[in-house]
Amino acid sequence: RISGVYILEVRTFNPWKVSWSQPYEYRNSDIRYLPNLTRRFVTEFRGSQVPRDLLLPENRVLWTYETDADITDMQVSADGSRIVCGCESGSVYLLTGTGSVLRRFSARDSVLKVGISPDGSVCGWSSLDGSISIATAQGRVLWTRKLANIGRGLAISRGGKFVTVAVNDRLLYYDGAGTVIWERNAPAW
Repeated sequence: RISGVYILEVRTFNPWKVSWSQPYEYRNSDIRYLPNLTRRFVTEFRGSQVPRDLLLPENRVLWTYETDADITDMQVSADGSRIVCGCESGSVYLLTGTGSVLRRFSARDSVLKVGISPDGSVCGWSSLDGSISIATAQGRVLWTRKLANIGRGLAISRGGKFVTVAVNDRLLYYDGAGTVIWERNAPAW
């Protein structure tokens, strides 16, 4: 391993020419791919085409988007269809998985945490002023509540049926209408 990259370098010997081949070199940052790379080398050396199951996943930028301020938190829906980003400026961006902006919301202060339902239909954010807001992907703010302190964690169930917020050592569990169903102190570990 050199500078965070694993290198598989293979040279073959040709007994009829009594010479070594040029080196074949494969680089990857994940050691788990070395057996795959070895099989790929053997396949290519034999003159065969590399089968699809030996192709490595490619990392490439699909799209970029520049927000109006530094991003403080980001979450992706479980199905990858929606991304929510909160910013120091108080802006909250709801984007599609292809990088298009669906909605832009404005919080009263810097956004600390964001959350999104697994299906991407509901998102939310907590801000430095101690409030939490929950909104639909269509842009309708469903509810906003003032918390006793800053919301430091936020989770939203499928369709926004339930919302959980962490405030200091307390967990608050809301229904989809913003009514507290229960609240508990988290145990001190």
